[in-house]
Amino acid sequence: LRNTIRFMLANSFDFDPAINMVKKDDLEEMDRWILHRLSELSERVTKAYEEYEFHRVYHSLHTFCAVDLSQIYLDSRKDCLYTFQPNHPTRRSTQTALYHILHTLVRLIAPILSHTSEEIWEHLRKKEELPITVQLAQWPDLAEWKDIELGKKWEQVLTLREKVTLALESAKTDGLIKKPLDAKVSLSVPEMTEIINSFTEEGLAALFVVSQVFILHKDAEGILVEKADGQKCTRCWLTFPTVGEDVEHPELCHRCLEAIK
Repeated sequence: LRNTIRFMLANSFDFDPAINMVKKDDLEEMDRWILHRLSELSERVTKAYEEYEFHRVYHSLHTFCAVDLSQIYLDSRKDCLYTFQPNHPTRRSTQTALYHILHTLVRLIAPILSHTSEEIWEHLRKKEELPITVQLAQWPDLAEWKDIELGKKWEQVLTLREKVTLALESAKTDGLIKKPLDAKVSLSVPEMTEIINSFTEEGLAALFVVSQVFILHKDAEGILVEKADGQKCTRCWLTFPTVGEDVEHPELCHRCLEAIK
């Protein structure tokens, strides 16, 4: 819990909720999905507190931080947080989600991790007017973020992600790649065509945490993992053919060149 929250606080350093907050309708889909998951977490934890089932509080919070956040959401969003321009819409959308996650988690853990929650609260109070202690804050109500249909869609998205992860692990075992960021994934899963086509190739690459994704034609089928084309960018660590094309910054890819202009 502590490490996950430290990561989110660190990556919110330049986010001012009064200026940078993204409206709900403008949030990117992955950010709306994690807030839907957060709403489900809040419901489970609240019910567990009411029934004095404190082991359920612990397990729910731990699973959310270890799986939903660390293994999926934050792993996929690190690239935009680290390398995109400060005011890039994707980065601000992600930081908006982090804001809501932080404000919810700090309240959910307050009854059982009082010292940790007060430390978090102290950081949050630096940017906005809040009660002097988290113990005086309102209990979270996240009904507006609940989206059953989006949750069902993302069950399929995560199934697809698991299939790609297995293919990446197999490629590592075979010595084709050393880590997922070295990979290019060519993708065609007929039963998931609608899901795949709802993302851009760049969006899928971020979701899978690989350098490149190519959506194959309908007559092809499977998940093919190969070594990504090009060279590794020294700034974002992704591999692109565009690395080396710029005379002034030959070590950077096209995305990082745009970001540092």
